[in-house]
This record gives sequence, structure tokens and C-alpha cells, in this order.
Amino acid sequence: MRNALRIGPLLAAGLVVGLAITPLALTGCGTEEAAPQTAARYTTQGRVVMVKTPDSPASSLKIHHEAIPNFVDGQGQVVGMPSHPMDFPRVAEGIDAASLEVGQAVRITFDVTWEPSPSWIITELEMLPPDTRFAFEPETPGTEEPAEEAPADTGAGG
Repeated sequence: MRNALRIGPLLAAGLVVGLAITPLALTGCGTEEAAPQTAARYTTQGRVVMVKTPDSPASSLKIHHEAIPNFVDGQGQVVGMPSHPMDFPRVAEGIDAASLEVGQAVRITFDVTWEPSPSWIITELEMLPPDTRFAFEPETPGTEEPAEEAPADTGAGG
């Protein structure tokens, strides 16, 4: 009985220390930050309206993209995103944003994360033909396809 009394406090202390260490072990001892989780991925297309240039610190990669009707906000609500020029401060490694030119038509895929703060990164970039038309661009005269005319009646036959 006497030995049981001596072991009891040691077991209690071990339990307290074990409970205190367990959360640290599960989080990697708190030494590394967890990578942000991608909240959503969107693919859209649009036209480059600004490119980042070394001689202009205020410049950025800005793409006027089409509307994204299924865009989800940080609270998980589908709110949509209208067509607008949007800054893309980050591009994934391997994407050559330096080769982009103002006016270029592109299709992009970008990831959105909300924690620890809202951010987005272009993960895929595809050049589109220069004559690509987007929903946000007004139609210009002469771009409509001519209506097919009915064959002329030649009066032959009878």
C-alpha cells in the first residue's frame, strides 16, 4: 500500500505532462506554420490590362476577367464575382508572367485562400488567340457574322 501511495503522485504528474505535450506533438511542436488551405479554385478568362514592370513599383499583373458566378466568399457563401480588372500579385512557380503583354487574351486558373488573410495565386495560365471576345467587351460594328442569305430563285425549272 505504501508503494502505491508513492507512485500515485508520479502517475498524476506524468499524466499532466503527457496531456501538455500531446497538442504540441500533434501540431509539429509549433515550430512550423501550417500551409494555407486552398478554399477554392476558379478558372476564368480575360484580357491583360497591366503588367508588372521593374521600373514602376506601383505596377502589378492585372487581368480584366469575366464574371465568376460561383465565387464563394470567406464565410462560405456563394456571392459571385462580377467582371472587373483584378490584381494578381502572385503567380505559381513556372508561370512566365513577365512575357505577358497588355491587351493579351488569357485563360487563368487561380486558387483562393482566406486564412490567415485573403490571398490568391494564379496556378495555370494559357494564352488565347488575340481575337478572342469576352462577355465584358462591347460588340464593335462589323464583328457580327453576316446572316446567311437564301439562295436566289433563278426561275429555272418549272
